[in-house]
Amino acid sequence: MKELELIIDKNEEKCQNLISIFETYSKTSYEKNIRKGALLGFYSIVKVIKMKSKENKENNKITPERVELLDKIMEKITIILDDKEKDIIFFASVCMYNIMVSFNFYALAKLNIFFEALLKLVNTTEPKIKEVAERLENTLKSIINYSFQELDKNYDFRSFFKLIIESLRFQYADNRLAISLIICFNQIPNFQLINILHLFLDRLLSLLIAKDSEVKNIANKCLDDFYNEISLNFNEIRIGIKKKILEIIIAKIENLETRNNSNEKDIIEIKLKAFEWINLYMKILKKKYSDSKNKSINDKKNEENIDDYFEIFTKILVIIFNIFKNKKEKSVTYALDKDTDDENIAKLNKSINEINNYLLAIIKNPDIKIDIEKQKKFENIITKYLKYGNSNILEPLINWIVTFFEKFKENAFKENYKEFIKNFSYILTYKEEKIYKTAIDAFYQMIKYKESMKESSIINYISNKSIFIIDVYFIILMMLL
Repeated sequence: MKELELIIDKNEEKCQNLISIFETYSKTSYEKNIRKGALLGFYSIVKVIKMKSKENKENNKITPERVELLDKIMEKITIILDDKEKDIIFFASVCMYNIMVSFNFYALAKLNIFFEALLKLVNTTEPKIKEVAERLENTLKSIINYSFQELDKNYDFRSFFKLIIESLRFQYADNRLAISLIICFNQIPNFQLINILHLFLDRLLSLLIAKDSEVKNIANKCLDDFYNEISLNFNEIRIGIKKKILEIIIAKIENLETRNNSNEKDIIEIKLKAFEWINLYMKILKKKYSDSKNKSINDKKNEENIDDYFEIFTKILVIIFNIFKNKKEKSVTYALDKDTDDENIAKLNKSINEINNYLLAIIKNPDIKIDIEKQKKFENIITKYLKYGNSNILEPLINWIVTFFEKFKENAFKENYKEFIKNFSYILTYKEEKIYKTAIDAFYQMIKYKESMKESSIINYISNKSIFIIDVYFIILMMLL
């Protein structure tokens, strides 16, 4: 060891040669014991560098020459971690762990290398290697946290975090490490990871159906952490970021709805989480704009404009109507599904119902101004879905129709009135009594707000006819006169 100390301290060239010798003897062409000896040689160099650093009171910082030595060793060890011999992997991982734990500044500068090396160990089932991998992971997290306090508060983590996000494309076992580090970063005050959540949110949602329960659970925890952050700090998050997050969630649901297996249990879990997030947004926005009348003019000037969300609102409405439309006739969707034993299905139905009600409440709000173009978009969606005969969609549709006549009165459905009446007339022939009565109530609301529909002959005619003999085409003719 004394000789090794002298070489490291005085002769850079000899030390480089020594590393090359150890590298040679660590190759697969040599017996396992010789290879172990070579790895112990690497370990000895690391220990001597650490010892000399303490003697020189370098306090974790090391000279450029010794950084170069550690770089050489890390390069060799990273290759050895791909070995098939478990004992060799173990000795290499122990050496790497000692480098990381002994030289925090060095590890901070080489986070990408340590992370990629650690990815090679996370899939192991060998207990002793697994133990070292866990220590490496914990040390990595400690260095990340410590860097914001004592090491280097200005350290740029962008390239390292990009590597973490890219690793989410790998196998599920690798994803556990990446998500664990995301959670670690998100716990650091003022790191504001929420600002780039949209870059990996889709992948986090997909991991909710991972076969590995550990990956699934940690993905769930990560999503819950971000959910809570949005819930607590909604007004502080930039509107552009909030919109990106919501758009990713909506795109995820749209993608799931196109699958043939969109009602399978695992897919339902993703939907449940996605709709939970949309529900949060709608609940906050509904409260925010219902309370707006109590705010001062200055407060209103400083807050985001509801117009920024209207494009997203129309997408949400289409998603909701599609789910209602595709439900089987006898299923209870608009209310809580009491016929199912699946708790997730019940929660999903309840969440969809709440989102629809929140959206209705926002549109109804007299303080919310909707221009002609936005009004037309909503009315086109409502008119389109009136063509579908599924009873699950008719009740929410009727509520939307009444809302639009209450809000826009004579101008409701003005742009495509004939098509709207044609599609609406179908409901007046519906054989289910509850739907029929709701439709008639809606029709009276339409008459109430539509000047051209106040003729007493229409009202009297409808009042005196039963559901089974009502002449819909006569009604349409009268309404269009």
